[in-house]
Amino acid sequence: MKRHLALVFATCLAGVIACGGKSPSPNVLLIAVDTLRPDHLGCYGYARNTSPHIDDLARSGVLAEHALSQATWTTASFGTVMTSLYPTQHGADEMSKGIRSSVPTLAALLRDGGYATGAIVNAPLLKPTFGLDRGFDTYDSGPDRPRTAGETTGKALE
Repeated sequence: MKRHLALVFATCLAGVIACGGKSPSPNVLLIAVDTLRPDHLGCYGYARNTSPHIDDLARSGVLAEHALSQATWTTASFGTVMTSLYPTQHGADEMSKGIRSSVPTLAALLRDGGYATGAIVNAPLLKPTFGLDRGFDTYDSGPDRPRTAGETTGKALE
């Protein structure tokens, strides 16, 4: 799933960077949920009302229906989303490794294009030591324990 999301974001990024002139640049919001199964989301056909807000976003945005993850762990998967590269290319191809400092990230490209960038994360494998903070003006990786979804959402809304 994350592979296609990376392609979608790369395509959106290309469109954002290509926008010139006096037209305002669109806002870009990436909401990534680690280990969320699509078969438990209404937008993918789940009968129970478990995800009304995600379902609303899916109706008004882009819904990836055929996507694959490039790794089985968080750092490598998010590294792929943020770089559009395979883990062997961006460097997080082992559990203890982060993305290489020489690899540009989506956040850095957006920041260099004039965007204000920020991230609120709640997973230990997304700590700055793994390089996923590169390009963000603000990167809040939270306390030493994972935050709850409510705490993360509250922090993002601040």
